[in-house]
Amino acid sequence: MIEISDVVAELEAMFTCVPWTGESGPGAGIFGSGISPTGEPYVTFNCGGPQEEGETVAAAFFSAERAVLDWRLWVLDYAKKRGGSILYWRTVPEMGSFTMYVDGTYYDQKEPHPVTMYKIRGRLLISRG
Repeated sequence: MIEISDVVAELEAMFTCVPWTGESGPGAGIFGSGISPTGEPYVTFNCGGPQEEGETVAAAFFSAERAVLDWRLWVLDYAKKRGGSILYWRTVPEMGSFTMYVDGTYYDQKEPHPVTMYKIRGRLLISRG
């Protein structure tokens, strides 16, 4: 089974990796945490795809592996389109989970049925430097 740490290692092997140091990018002002050292904005990726600052693009999956595979596909697609060689991490991706209660009648049960859902969130930038 693929883990999010496997995808992080894959990305770090593909690119020159620059971890977030807590420093703002040039001219970042109050939005410093969203601007990379190159002056470009970081991109937030959920397992449902990329999202802009303030935008909600949430997705969750019944399978942790499916969440990882979906997150990986979104990031690799972004990397291909960007064409850069440097990976700037703002937030290394992490797996989260929550329990959702689904109407029990869907499962031929009388009570709501608990279902564990998995999601991933990470912030990064792939740049030419």
